[in-house]
Amino acid sequence: MFPGLVLVALWAPPLALAQAEAAPPRPTQAVPTPLLEPEPPPPPPESVIGLSVGLVRRLDPAAEDIPPAYGFAVGTTLCLGYATLTPSGIELSAAARFFYQRHARDVTITRVVGNENVTFDATRTVSHYDFVVEQVVARPFGRLRPYLLAGIGVGLGYFSSLEEAYAPGESRATRGIGHAAVGLDLAAFSPETRLGLEVGYTYVLRPPTFVAADGARLSIFGSRLLASFWFSQTF
Repeated sequence: MFPGLVLVALWAPPLALAQAEAAPPRPTQAVPTPLLEPEPPPPPPESVIGLSVGLVRRLDPAAEDIPPAYGFAVGTTLCLGYATLTPSGIELSAAARFFYQRHARDVTITRVVGNENVTFDATRTVSHYDFVVEQVVARPFGRLRPYLLAGIGVGLGYFSSLEEAYAPGESRATRGIGHAAVGLDLAAFSPETRLGLEVGYTYVLRPPTFVAADGARLSIFGSRLLASFWFSQTF
């Protein structure tokens, strides 16, 4: 009986190994891959309505031919945001703007009435009414928001003076214009309220020539530089 036990002991390990090798592998369950939802696109920039006051300078030759060069300006804007680019964070908006600019100088007029010279005060004025549509590109940095814009529109000009040198003393013009500006605004008081500064340039296409009574050809409605202070509200 002892030899039999020896044989069993010798054959048991190889037999168990063979059975283990012959055993089929257990099936493994696949781990489900979680579905990644795409990130939603960033919201468009806020829309803005604003008012401005500023200083405008007429450029030569118009400012030299018929002064004054400097005047005041008021404006309004409606800016509608439509896209935010990723990953840069650049904001795109479309704007409609209106500006009124007035240049005025007090002058003294002399007229001959009967046998006497009559002197009285009057005002020489050059006015501009500009309507433009523009593309706005902005990049916010916290509360600061630098931006640039450019667009085209229509400019209306009006000149009036009782001075004999500028007889017949009145002129009107309608011209196409181009406008570009850079600016910086700051969220102040609340996130919806912005204060800003802007410097812009208005180019007049084919500015007209004013012909005075003495035949002099003068420029009135030319290109301009404008510096503005803006107050705006988002909505």
